[in-house]
Formats: sequence, C-alpha cells, structure tokens
Amino acid sequence: MGISSCDSSKEVDPLFYQISEADSTRCMDEILDEILEDTTRIHSILGHIYRPGIPICEPLDKLGISINSSGGVMISHHIAHHIDSNNIVEKTFMFFMFNRELTTKELMLCATDVNCPGFEFPFYNSYNIKEIFRRIKETQTQLDEMKTSKGLDQEWIESLTERLKEWKALKKALEIIDAPTIPQISNSAHVRFEYQRASPKSKEVLNQIAFAFYQMRDYECLRYFNETYLSLYDRAQRKKRKIDIDKLEVLKVLHPASIYTVHRNDKKERAWQVVASIPR
Repeated sequence: MGISSCDSSKEVDPLFYQISEADSTRCMDEILDEILEDTTRIHSILGHIYRPGIPICEPLDKLGISINSSGGVMISHHIAHHIDSNNIVEKTFMFFMFNRELTTKELMLCATDVNCPGFEFPFYNSYNIKEIFRRIKETQTQLDEMKTSKGLDQEWIESLTERLKEWKALKKALEIIDAPTIPQISNSAHVRFEYQRASPKSKEVLNQIAFAFYQMRDYECLRYFNETYLSLYDRAQRKKRKIDIDKLEVLKVLHPASIYTVHRNDKKERAWQVVASIPR
C-alpha cells in the first residue's frame, strides 16, 4: 500500500517560502527534539498497563523496537541489520499510516477480516463536527456528575478532564483544516522502544523513530496546508503568527508523539520483576 499526499484545491499560504539549508537543519533538529520530549500523553495512557511484573492481557497497537543485549536492533522480533538505513523510519511510518486512507466501508471490512493487509496495523476513526460536539457534551456531563458525587474518584476526574481537553482540541483542529471529517488513529497505537542504556545507538534509533513522526506530520501539512512541515515550523518561529502556531498544534493532534520508551538499566526494576514473577 502506498502513501502519497493528496492534491488540494486550497491556495498556498501567501507567506510560503523556501528556507535555507542551515535553517532547515536547525528546524529539523528542534522538531525531532520536541517529538522525543513530548511523550507524556502516551506514557500516561499506557503507564498503567506497562507495570513491572504485570503481564499484558489486552491487545495493543504496538510496534516493538529494541536494542538487545548484543547491541542488535530488532523491529517486531526481526533483526534490523542496517540501522543507518531507512528501515526503522519506513516501518514506523507504515505502521501508523498503512490504514490512513481507508474509507469507512473499507475500514469495517478490513477490521473483521484477518486476511486483510491492514488487519495487523492500527485503524483510524473519522469524526465530523456533529460527532465531536456530541462527545464534548457527553464528556462534560460525565465530568459534572462526577464532581457532584459523594465519592470523588480524583483519578477518573483527571481522566475525564484530559479527555474533554482532547475533544476540544480535535474540534479546533477540524475547524482549522476545514474538512468534513478529521482522522484519529487508535488511541493505543504506539512505538515501544526498549534499550539497556543510553548510547549513541539508542539516540540514533530514537531519532529515526522521531523522524518517522516528522514524516507523518509533513504528509498532513502538505495535504491540508499545501506546504512542508519545515517551512511552516520555521515561519511560526520567525513570524509568530497565531494561525501558524495553531497549524502546528493541528499536526500534533493528527500525529501525537506516540513513543513509549523503556530503559532496562534499572537494577531495582529488574529485581522487582523477578520477585513479582515468582508464584505465590
């Protein structure tokens, strides 16, 4: 399945311009750093599942990437012999984007057919403004009822508050892209990257994973705004225009930094896992 940006009838931003090679390198470095730093959301979502010593009993839309004890890079249990190639970038990009262009009908068929090429990849939902308004109202009602109940569940209140914030951000994003619907990938879709210790190799792999997310956002930027992610990012820094900053937020909504990192150099954590695995 190939992924390519769709042509758009929208006019190119009048401030569109090409940036210099030096600025391009600087912006790329900053974008990758931001992607790697902005992983709070996915750690919050999956943190209760990835607890030491507790087996994972539910299906997850996970792309596993790891550096084994011999220093080899593995992608979903397969050795990646050349990490300086685009192997990690391509596999990460395709994992998240494989089902990006499925229609509603195709999605329903593929989700129930194990022989469908996209069955092993995360699926998308498409929301229109009416559905988003309904979700906002529904979540706000739940939150209000929870706050007035006698037995306050603070963790659930915080979860609903975050969910309400996400629905409102989705509403704003849909208004900015000016499309009938906005796509949202499975909430649990993520890369799980495991490594023994921080090293030049682990940094290189993380940068390649982050670059795949850059490519996803660049795809959406070209699709909806008719310009590259780099030019939008650079102009947002230089001009400080609200519309450019809002567009960058839209790209984060479309493709949040879904990278769950696990460091295996914590001796206490490993010892706790061994103890937890002993039958009681």
